[in-house]
Amino acid sequence: MEDLAFRDAVAAAIPRLRRLAYRVACSETDPDDLVQDTLERAWRSRVQFRADATVTTWLHRILINRAIDLCRPSRVAVTPLDVDTLASLMDFEVDDVDTVLARAADIAKLRAALSQLPDLERMVLALHDGEEWTASRIGEVCGLTTAAVHKRLQRGRIRLIRQLSGAEVSARRPSPQCRAARADALDYVDGRLDDGRRRQVEEHIRGCARCPSLVQALIGLRAALEDTPGSREPPEDVLRRLRNLP
Repeated sequence: MEDLAFRDAVAAAIPRLRRLAYRVACSETDPDDLVQDTLERAWRSRVQFRADATVTTWLHRILINRAIDLCRPSRVAVTPLDVDTLASLMDFEVDDVDTVLARAADIAKLRAALSQLPDLERMVLALHDGEEWTASRIGEVCGLTTAAVHKRLQRGRIRLIRQLSGAEVSARRPSPQCRAARADALDYVDGRLDDGRRRQVEEHIRGCARCPSLVQALIGLRAALEDTPGSREPPEDVLRRLRNLP
């Protein structure tokens, strides 16, 4: 790709890069600085760009890798989870769903909560719920299988809601029916359940006093991740620096 065409393609990708940067950058990292760093690295290594990939996908990969590098000094230690631990992660109550949604709508509080997630969970959550990428495309960029993407997405959503709600594991364990419905709720939000399982989840939610708030929080969380300041047009100084790259 010629330099001029490459520069134009990069400039067109900046709004989406900013959206992603606002979701994946650690709280100590300025999102626009992360975007600028990505642009400079992409420009220096433009001869390595392969035409069989899109410029946007290539830029996303650079930004994600750089975000992970910048987060390493302050990385939060998280114990690896198995399926049983994921189930126990969901043993909490969303007492005030309005508070969770209000905090999710506050970009500073949302970024602070996102920064507490493991790196790959944060990246997967940002790309899937924020950018509406498919699991297979996320796996390609992050080096994960499709199944691994879905697992990290599920865990990331639950961890994020717990961060936003300040909830701890409940002393009162959910019933087996609640646990089954909550596990399916993660796929319910994505429309990945067959009709029979979808009806079972909806029937349980209608009759349960504890689970509807969690499902409402899951749905509201996706809306919050889709709407961040990064979706605005890029600042003029970012565009100017791009035009002045050697």
